[in-house]
Amino acid sequence: MVTWTVDLRDVQREFGILSRTMGKIAQEIVEQGIKESHGELHRLANANLRKTRQVYTRNINDPQIGQLRGTIVLTGVLPNMLEQGASAFDIKEGFKKSAKKKLKGDGGWYITIGFRHAQAGSIGDSPIFSTVLPEKVHQYFRREKPWEKAGDKLSFKEGEKRKITMQHLMAAGYGSVGIRKKITKRGENLSTEQKEEYTHKAPIYLGLKRHYKYSKAGHLMTFRRVSDNSDVNAWIHPGLVARKFMPQAASKQFLEPIILNVLQERLKRMGLL
Repeated sequence: MVTWTVDLRDVQREFGILSRTMGKIAQEIVEQGIKESHGELHRLANANLRKTRQVYTRNINDPQIGQLRGTIVLTGVLPNMLEQGASAFDIKEGFKKSAKKKLKGDGGWYITIGFRHAQAGSIGDSPIFSTVLPEKVHQYFRREKPWEKAGDKLSFKEGEKRKITMQHLMAAGYGSVGIRKKITKRGENLSTEQKEEYTHKAPIYLGLKRHYKYSKAGHLMTFRRVSDNSDVNAWIHPGLVARKFMPQAASKQFLEPIILNVLQERLKRMGLL
């Protein structure tokens, strides 16, 4: 929670303003200050967040203004994790609790996770997209004969639905696997093993295909299977750095000029300046 207060007693004494009038001025200051802080909170999120921008801004509630006080509330688990920061955590724990998981005969569980990818050249800043496809990878889904113009005759097997293989990725220069760095900060919720550097099992675009379940035009997606047998070091989120937009939007540095402007404008209207 971030709070700020305004003390106008010196102004009241200097100009001999009645308490009732001073109360109205104070109310104007509160209302304008809350309004400006709300706008600044949106500005900071829009300027500093990308894929999480929409989920953060949608959860900034409208200002609630009362008598000489106002509040702005940020709701939602992820928005508050972004605001306050979060320790590294094991994503598999969330999958294990999902209603979409399937149970195995031995008492274990598994779940298939889909990742949607934006087309090459797009901004791809919506949270529905995991990545923006590289141009060379996207070419396989845009041409009748993939890569023919580049002089590469590598294509999909006759009659096979287009699906990116390791051979395609190697030809496109995206066949290497990613590496998650060792977690040295915000890892108090993990075991020593889970903090170690981890090399992923497959390239990010392996198995990319056009999926038609949710759209007639299809979405370009990859799918990964997660289960109770997945590597203990896989699916570890490294944590989130605290953005602390709310303290910035309610800081003295930001609000003081706004408060002074409201006060001066009101005093001018009263003929006191």
